[in-house]
Amino acid sequence: MGKAINVRIIWKCSCCTGLLRWEHSYTVNIYRLVNERELFEDSRGGSINVNSTTDLHTGVEITKTECPERIGLGGTATCKIYLKNNLAERVNVNTKIVLLYGHPYNEYLKQSKTIKIEYPIQNSINIDPNQTEVLLVAPIRIPENKSILDYRYIYDPAIGDWGFDWTETNYTLEIQLDMPYPQNDTTLSIPIKLYYFGSQLMQEESRKLPVLL
Repeated sequence: MGKAINVRIIWKCSCCTGLLRWEHSYTVNIYRLVNERELFEDSRGGSINVNSTTDLHTGVEITKTECPERIGLGGTATCKIYLKNNLAERVNVNTKIVLLYGHPYNEYLKQSKTIKIEYPIQNSINIDPNQTEVLLVAPIRIPENKSILDYRYIYDPAIGDWGFDWTETNYTLEIQLDMPYPQNDTTLSIPIKLYYFGSQLMQEESRKLPVLL
């Protein structure tokens, strides 16, 4: 039986003004040390709401992000970043780095690996004073390659037995924004789950959906 471990997360931000007060996402990866090697076990994510007593809204402020929580292999996604310009002049904001990374675990081989996919997305947007605009981060295309998912030993109710299958896997979408001077570049880390529709789990989920006649 596994042990319960309490983990304390300390959130620090070195961002410039206007970027602290909102909802921030986090991901905690769990590793097991075997023969001085770190083997990926699992990961959990969530969000932290940060409220500040200081008025930080003096630059370009990220007010909201919209990204899909789950993407199937071979699919394409779009993220929306809502930006408010609190400055007295028109500014430009553009994407600098868009990176998808994860640590899929193969339970059959008892090993994990690191997957990193960088996207050549350099979208930009101009924002007038006291206006909010939406910066689109797209297209985020997911490879149709099952090897980027966890391979786990799971129970298959269809045959009433256990077996290995590709399962939903935690990934992180990292978006770095080039902010107007004197603000520093800021990086968003957004948790996303990847899945294979042909897996037993996804087929079970699809059978729960209503049939449209």
